[in-house]
Amino acid sequence: MITVRIKGLRKVERLYAQLPQAINKQILRVSDVFMKEVQKSAKLRAPVETGFLKDQIQVRKRGKQIILDTGEAYYAYYQEFGFAPHIIPKEYFAQHVEAPNIPGRFVRRPSGFTLVSKHKPFIFPALEINLSKLPNMLLQATKKAISKARR
Repeated sequence: MITVRIKGLRKVERLYAQLPQAINKQILRVSDVFMKEVQKSAKLRAPVETGFLKDQIQVRKRGKQIILDTGEAYYAYYQEFGFAPHIIPKEYFAQHVEAPNIPGRFVRRPSGFTLVSKHKPFIFPALEINLSKLPNMLLQATKKAISKARR
């Protein structure tokens, strides 16, 4: 009769049992760090007429989701994706922005209207800049999860 003994098999079983939970925890942590970096970058890139849009950019957690939100800045979508140049009545625009006379940006119309002619993306450039960091962050998180699952 031949008897085969494998040492450390219980440790391997424990590693496989604990690894998924450890990886999920580390990925959630890295996702939070990544989105906060994107938030910082987006705030730096956001157009600052009054600072309202910049102040509204925030990271929110909803369960396992991490969301970059522009809050109550209803015009963030148009600022990011663009719009056709248009004229807005001054009373609508004056809620958040006091339009300065910057050529090509916001020009006061004597009749009480404001011409809005340019948009400036701020979220996609922030994502593009930070995406190069993500693989390394995930690699470090995976290594940390494996080492924690071993214990």
